[in-house]
Amino acid sequence: MFNNGGQWLDYVEDCSGENLLEPTKLEEIQPNKKYYMQQVYRKNEFHPTVFHESVSWSTIEELHKTGRIWQLKQ
Repeated sequence: MFNNGGQWLDYVEDCSGENLLEPTKLEEIQPNKKYYMQQVYRKNEFHPTVFHESVSWSTIEELHKTGRIWQLKQ
């Protein structure tokens, strides 16, 4: 912990490689399932995320329009 109250966050790499992810279709998005959000400025970097049941569907729709919600290939 730093003096200003901030913390250093450690990231663990989930997996790496090519063609691991595919764009998610809106109708496939479900609460409490792991998805990957594509970073805005680092297009080859994806961070895992889970949508809680309390997240409004309109918020998920807005995020989906940006094309940044991905899932592992089936």
